[in-house]
Amino acid sequence: MARIKSAENAKDPATGRPLPDGVSCRGPRQYRARKLVSGQRITRTFDTARLARAWLEETSVKVREGRHIDVRALDGLVLRTLIERYRDECMAHRNADRTGHIPALLSDPIADLNLSRLTVPAVRGFRDRQGKIWPLRQSSSGSISWPPSSIMP
Repeated sequence: MARIKSAENAKDPATGRPLPDGVSCRGPRQYRARKLVSGQRITRTFDTARLARAWLEETSVKVREGRHIDVRALDGLVLRTLIERYRDECMAHRNADRTGHIPALLSDPIADLNLSRLTVPAVRGFRDRQGKIWPLRQSSSGSISWPPSSIMP
């Protein structure tokens, strides 16, 4: 049995138009979009009803095509935590890597990102920032070395 929207949540207070199905108004500039995917309710809040409706449509298409990925589990994980755990558990016997690559990752702002926010542009930004510190070197044979051997023991 479908729920009926209450009168105050049925219309957009900003425009006076009816809100789309799955969108409710929580207050000024707070529009909540709700979608049921594989028995789990996914909820997001947006500044406008239009953005909320667009997210619902995009999510529906992704579910239909089998491309929907639930990233809620990744929201609570920070990249720094995983890097430190990897360093302590898997790299305990590899001192060169523990003093070379791992500290570079941990000292960069990328380490403080949630895994759900880790994107290709964020990784490219890390690469570019490291290139300023450790520039690529091209040998006479044409091969590229990174980082320079003078930095690594």
